Parts: sequence; structure tokens; C-alpha cells
Amino acid sequence: MQSVGVVVIGGGPSGLLAAVNSARFSDVLLFEEHQTFGQPSHCGGLLSLDAFEKLGVEAGKDVVLNKIRGFVFHSPSGESVEVDAGRPCAQVIDRALFDQRLAALAEEAGCSLIRARVLRLRQRGGLAVAEADNGKAAAAQIAIDAEGIGRRLAASAGFDARVKEAIPAAQLTVKCGFADPSFAHVFLGGPCGDFMAYAIPVDERTARVGCATRRADPAKVCEMVCEKTYGEARVVGSSRWAVWTSGQLRETRIGRILLVGDAAGHTKPTTGGGIVFGGMMAKHAGLAAGRFASTLDEEPLRELEVASRPMVRRMRRLLLARRLLSASSDRTLDHGIRLMRSRAGELRRLLRSTDFDFHEGALPGLVPILALTRIPPMIVADVLTRTFN
Repeated sequence: MQSVGVVVIGGGPSGLLAAVNSARFSDVLLFEEHQTFGQPSHCGGLLSLDAFEKLGVEAGKDVVLNKIRGFVFHSPSGESVEVDAGRPCAQVIDRALFDQRLAALAEEAGCSLIRARVLRLRQRGGLAVAEADNGKAAAAQIAIDAEGIGRRLAASAGFDARVKEAIPAAQLTVKCGFADPSFAHVFLGGPCGDFMAYAIPVDERTARVGCATRRADPAKVCEMVCEKTYGEARVVGSSRWAVWTSGQLRETRIGRILLVGDAAGHTKPTTGGGIVFGGMMAKHAGLAAGRFASTLDEEPLRELEVASRPMVRRMRRLLLARRLLSASSDRTLDHGIRLMRSRAGELRRLLRSTDFDFHEGALPGLVPILALTRIPPMIVADVLTRTFN
């Protein structure tokens, strides 16, 4: 059995960022079950322009495939409104290449990367022990579980790793006649009413069309969205998974095991995106784990809880916004899109000033726009209707 300071399980962005930062203080062993980092890819890949700075990495300019300057919002009845920031406000990345760059950074930092599936993660004799399907095992001073939304290992380690709140999702990569590369599309209500669907252009001929919903087959919704947005298109890639939109789990640390990324619920409740939210939390966790492994002083782990609080508060605000949006009826959403059309100038200014990764900052700006309209009482009525039905 190999002895290391930190063992990381999962080679997605959160696991790799945790490993890179742990390696600043300790030796690190990372397990990834897939043969190629970044595969399978099931991510819209839409991030803020300064996402890599937030994560503290140099991913390379070729990771960025496109830049978005605005969004077209679609209502359940087919109405739409275009909100144009007038300049780029988000970027579309090659998620597979991004993961591969992070894996290269991890190796450069001295991490050992092993392609194997961890079967068991447990605590024994004051150590975290990971046992893989290739017969390899590692005993570490601390383990970081970044296995993803399935949380199989987390559940066996004693975490309340509920998954029933996850929303089924699907994404198609399509080749089409023309996709305006400047605008992404967001579809609300109807068959995707409990969450949303999106169409994100990669270039003028390629787009990613995704949906997360419990109301219908998300792949079928993707097909409808694709036809509505781009007309005839040819599917060149597809994936199915689930998104987590319910905020951080109640516990993210038990003894010598930390959860990060989707395994911990570190995703943006309004979109399900986890690259930046999960990555920033994983960065903090990696630093704390590495420092702990090198000294066995519990103080870095206590500091981790304090350092994580601002992000947790952000998630809670976005969780409230997501729940209100999910509770809104199609009638309310239709009314909201019409209101957005009449306030396009104010929304443009709001989009220009909002950080796409942390768009809870836009919520105060929405208050004066919505305050004297019918939207607040309509949402309250929708929430009460859902509560008592």
C-alpha cells in the first residue's frame, strides 16, 4: 500500500485544482477512472471572461472557442427578448482540453496521476484509505473526494450524499446552417419549466444545446430547442448526466475526508455549472489539505470552513433565486419576458456590470426593475399554489 500526504479521487476540474494546490505543500496521488482526462464531456462550457484568473491557472488561449456578448431569453409561449451587453461578457471553452491542461499542470506540480476506479474510501487508523480496481491502494493523511454527483464513495464514507434532488440532463453538439456566435439562448418554462434549456454557439456552424428537466426527456427537449434555434441541424455528439442545483451538502468534511465539486454540491444553483464555483472551493480545500498533510496541524482545516463561507452565502442567494424561478408558472414567465422587452436598456446595463460566474450580484439591480410590476405578486401566488397543491 502506497503512503502519501493527500489522495484525490476524481480528475475533473475540481479534483485537478485540488491536487494542484495540495501539491504546493505535500505529495499527492490522484485517481481518475477514465483513460482520457476531460472525457466524457457534458458541459455547456460557458464561463466569465476572468474565470481562469479566479481559478489561478493558465489554461492557454486555444481553450477559448468563442465569446458571447448577449443572451436571447425565450418564454414558454414562444416570445423572446434579446439582451445585448454590447461587448463580450462570457466565453465558451473546450472543456475536454481544459481538463487536459489542468492534468498537465498537476503533473508539473509533482502529482502522481493513476487511471483507475476507486472502489472503496474509508478511514482507518487515523488515515484515509483508497482502494482501486487495479489492485492499487493508498493510505493518506487526508483524502479529497471529487468523484462527482454520483457520490458513491461519499455515501459509503458516512456523508449524507443524497442524489434524489439531481435533475436529469442531456446535451447535444450540433452542426447547423448558421449559429450567431455572439448570442446564447435560454429557454424557460414549458417542458423545461423546473429548470431550463440552452443553446450555446461554439462557432458559426457548431452549437451545444442542453437541457435539464424532470418534466420531459431532456434529450427530446434538446431536439426541439435545436430546431427552434438553428433549424435543420446534424447531431455530432451527445451526452446524458445530471445537474445539481440544491446547494452545498450539509457536511463536506468527516474526519480525514473532504468533499469538493459536484460531490459536495459546489455548483451554481441557477445554471448547474460547477467549473468556477467548484474549482474555487476545491482550490481552498487543496491548500488546506496540503498544509494539513505536511504538518498534521488541524488549523488549516478550521480555516477552510471560514474561507468557504462567502461562497456558501453566494450559493444560498442563487439557490433562493433558482427556487423562485422554478416555482414560477408559464404565465408568470411569459409576463416576465414581456417586461424584459420593455426594460431592455436597463437589462443591458445590468448585463454589462454583472460577473457571469457570480450573477447573484445582479439580484439587487433587478429589484427596482421588478418592484412596481405584477411579477412579485405573481411569483408569490405561484409559490403558494405549489406549496398547497
